Amino acid sequence: MSMKHLYNAAVTLLETRLKILDDEFYVKYSHNLIHQLEPDIAGIKIVCHYINDVYKMADLLINQSDIAVLKRKDYIQQAKPNGYRSLHLIVSVPVSLSNSTENAAISIQIRTVAMDCWASLEGELHYKPTTTKSIPDIRKHLTRCAELIAELDAEMQKIHRGIADY
Repeated sequence: MSMKHLYNAAVTLLETRLKILDDEFYVKYSHNLIHQLEPDIAGIKIVCHYINDVYKMADLLINQSDIAVLKRKDYIQQAKPNGYRSLHLIVSVPVSLSNSTENAAISIQIRTVAMDCWASLEGELHYKPTTTKSIPDIRKHLTRCAELIAELDAEMQKIHRGIADY
């Protein structure tokens, strides 16, 4: 069994499990937690609409009897110095093979649409050589944008809470 095959299988299993949890949540509450799901070779990025959705999705996943949390970093509550926000989990996922069950450690990033937008734009701006030279104090500007997005997320959460209680 190659490591690539093991991780691919684990990501596929986790992706399916997440879709099932999201579908069940919709049936119960008429609200999807997952806006977008992006798997890659050893991880999954989950984009949710609201901050509460991020934590609810994480809780639903880690409360599965066969999923173990190996590591948790909450960059929503405590943003990175550059303003980056996301909930990071590394979970152990059991993969049933023909002769055994192997566990794979899978990285999961869960963030809101606004957090994802900032991370995408920050990545593009920060790693462009012309940008870092042409804009003085780019980190200061990016951090300020992250703060504004955090305010937007909090405001959108308040609006959502007023519309739908779950």
